Amino acid sequence: MCGCGGLALQSSPFYACELDALADVNQTYEAFGDATCGARNLTVHIDGGYELGAASSVVDGAREGRFAFAHKTVTPHSDGAAAFLAQACGRDGFAAE
Repeated sequence: MCGCGGLALQSSPFYACELDALADVNQTYEAFGDATCGARNLTVHIDGGYELGAASSVVDGAREGRFAFAHKTVTPHSDGAAAFLAQACGRDGFAAE
């Protein structure tokens, strides 16, 4: 899915409709710098367990969830993304891959 107000995102599907027991998630999200998804800015990967709870009191049809991710990574693919991560995290050391 691309072209979201200047930010283009693409992810693999994640559906958790009727699960009640602790389950695992393994997701990768990519953010692009253009509406055609040709210029990748960064990749976010998360994996670990989650558990769905009671029905949401805020969003109709949604459920509350508890996420316990074992791993979370962010990889910059542009100099701009590396600079953003350095500023957001308050440290240097990010480089575009």
